[in-house]
Amino acid sequence: MKSYFKILLATFLLLFSIKVKTQSFNGIADSVLLKNAYQLRYAVADSAILIVDFLVAKKQIHDTIHYHALEIGGDAFWHKGSFVKSIDYYNKALLKATEIKDAYKVARQHGNLGYLYMEIAEYDKAIEELKASMEISLKNNFNDRYFIASTYLASVWGRLKQYEKGIEIQKKALEKVILTNDSISIAIITNNIGGNYLRAGILDSSEYYYNKSLLIDRKMNHQKEMANTLLSLAEIYFQKNELSKAQKMLVESIHIYKNLGTTSPLSLAYILSAKINAELKNYDTAKRFLSEALLLAQQTNSKNLISSAYLESSKVYKKAGDLANAFKYMELYVYLNDSIYQEESATKIAQMAVRLELSGKEKEIELLNIDKKLQQLELKNKRNQQYGLYGGLILVIAFAGFMYNRFKITQKQKAVIEQQKEIVEKAHLLLEEKNNEVIASIRYAKRIQDALLTSQKYIERNINRLKASK
Repeated sequence: MKSYFKILLATFLLLFSIKVKTQSFNGIADSVLLKNAYQLRYAVADSAILIVDFLVAKKQIHDTIHYHALEIGGDAFWHKGSFVKSIDYYNKALLKATEIKDAYKVARQHGNLGYLYMEIAEYDKAIEELKASMEISLKNNFNDRYFIASTYLASVWGRLKQYEKGIEIQKKALEKVILTNDSISIAIITNNIGGNYLRAGILDSSEYYYNKSLLIDRKMNHQKEMANTLLSLAEIYFQKNELSKAQKMLVESIHIYKNLGTTSPLSLAYILSAKINAELKNYDTAKRFLSEALLLAQQTNSKNLISSAYLESSKVYKKAGDLANAFKYMELYVYLNDSIYQEESATKIAQMAVRLELSGKEKEIELLNIDKKLQQLELKNKRNQQYGLYGGLILVIAFAGFMYNRFKITQKQKAVIEQQKEIVEKAHLLLEEKNNEVIASIRYAKRIQDALLTSQKYIERNINRLKASK
């Protein structure tokens, strides 16, 4: 408990200092707070929830920290038995995982929700969530998530007493796990298949799968799993009336349980040993086993185990001819069984209340989603109007720019034309001046020519004089 106090103290110091530090410090502080919440989520769930709510309320927080905070909140509320709150947090974690596009986290939250729905007997929703987890896991090769979801789904079908469906799911999971050579997962799945066959009363198939599981457990020296499988095989052989095989399995199972110090399974093994000895008419041995079983069951305070011990004790004493003790144990059994029934009824009522609360919350969420969609539609319309205005404004600006550009080009062209006109006029004046000069030169040349050449009249007079002299 001192360690949890230290965690809480460190947490409050961080919460105080986080307001005045830099952004990089805040990121580190958020990570430390998240770790503290994770450590406290079961031991001091309320404190974990306070940390989670602080982190989730922050405006600036890394997406991964935000996601894990929501998941830890779901874990803490789950531990407190607040299933509606737990489902709410897991749903938010699912949304965040979807937002950041992390398929593994999405599959994980579908699995968490599926298990919770199973716990409150919302089996349809449990099946839906677990199938979603399996589908995503199968698509992305998340073997561990697929294995967990398929195990939960098989449990759902088991609770609905539809064992064949559970077996079918587990066999598909086994085919996939075999490819990975994961011996531990193979052993667990084969064991689960054996259990479903046993509950369905198909003893030969159950024996086959339990023996496969036992071989792997022996190879890997998994003592606890070996003991559990041996106990299950003993039950099968008892039901098949192969009592010597059943006893052989029980002797080894009991030896392992004693070495491990496990109480509840050992109590079950003693009860089964008593039943076998009663069949063999070894009533004193059977009574001794039942006394041991009852003592262990009372130590664990397991009403179901105590009830089983009372019932078998009544049967053994009846077979032994001790009707007084047979009646006494039957009376104890009936009284305790009535108490168990009342507790189960209270549990069912609590589950129903959770389902009703959840249903109301879902309707509330549905209404909020509708309102949100309306707001989004209204916002979209406003944006379209804004886009229209902006578009019109852009067109006006573009047209004005075009006209201004044309005006500038026209001005430039006009200036060029004026310059060219001025050049032409200057050239014309220059040409006219040159022409005048040429004309003056011609006239001047003619005058010189006239001055140099003999007069025409003089020539004609001399010609006429020559003609007359002849």
